[in-house]
Amino acid sequence: CYRELAIIHEKLKQYDQGMVLLEKAREVRQRLVEQYPDNRDYQKSLAMIINAVGYAHYLQHDNAAALKSFQEVEEIGLSVLKKVTVGPKPVWLLDLLAMSQNNIGRLYKQSGELGKAVQSFEQSHAYRLALADSQISAAQSQVNLGMSYREIAEVQHGAHEDDKAFHSIQRSIDVFDGLVRAQPEQASYHSELGLSWNSLGMLYDKARKHAEAIH
Repeated sequence: CYRELAIIHEKLKQYDQGMVLLEKAREVRQRLVEQYPDNRDYQKSLAMIINAVGYAHYLQHDNAAALKSFQEVEEIGLSVLKKVTVGPKPVWLLDLLAMSQNNIGRLYKQSGELGKAVQSFEQSHAYRLALADSQISAAQSQVNLGMSYREIAEVQHGAHEDDKAFHSIQRSIDVFDGLVRAQPEQASYHSELGLSWNSLGMLYDKARKHAEAIH
């Protein structure tokens, strides 16, 4: 309840009130985690609350505090991951780790630390790839994977790794092309495919391969 109220305050741009409520939510969930350390649902919920804290810091342009929160989310996810020694990795856990690394990568990208950004995006992508492989029929996982390829291509270009960037954006095109072929009635898949083709064109243009860009 505290967390949901905090989200409403954030939407109203009442950030201070929202942060107070998020900290209360965190305290409640932290007590449950300490009391029941093997309950993954409580750990998952705590991680999502801390992620919301990070997003609140980001909205207030406190990127250092946001980064610290997102790294804490990752630490919780990795702690749970170490305990999963049998069977497939939980879908929610892979999604949590992918999200935390993606958020970290975006902050590094904004601060101009492109080397660190590439590492974070690549790690996020690895989790999303595992997630897509674990539930091949889940279209949203494929969409997230395609978007991940496109996002990492942009950062790779910024880090002067154009060979990798071209490879990544082509993989993005392949993912969305497959989705379009499988479900041609889904307009959003066509839109995402168009965005990836546009990104490829921009890469060619920046590489001064104008004929390929036009094509």
